[in-house]
Amino acid sequence: MADVLVPPVSASNHRVYFRDGAKKIRYLTPDGSREMRRPCPVWPKVRLVSASPDDQRIAVVVEEASNPSTITLRLYVED
Repeated sequence: MADVLVPPVSASNHRVYFRDGAKKIRYLTPDGSREMRRPCPVWPKVRLVSASPDDQRIAVVVEEASNPSTITLRLYVED
């Protein structure tokens, strides 16, 4: 069975958040404007980004798979 990766996209009540390039999390608003939410220093390891419905908090899942027999996940939330 092949691995299925969830696209790193998240929608809040007012924005859609997505990965853009190597180290950025951006959001798109209904009027089409696109802004940067924040840089992401551990970018290659980020698997999922999720925003709260009110856009006040963002959750990030980081996956570390340097050892093939062990995968470590780290979740953090920030304002």
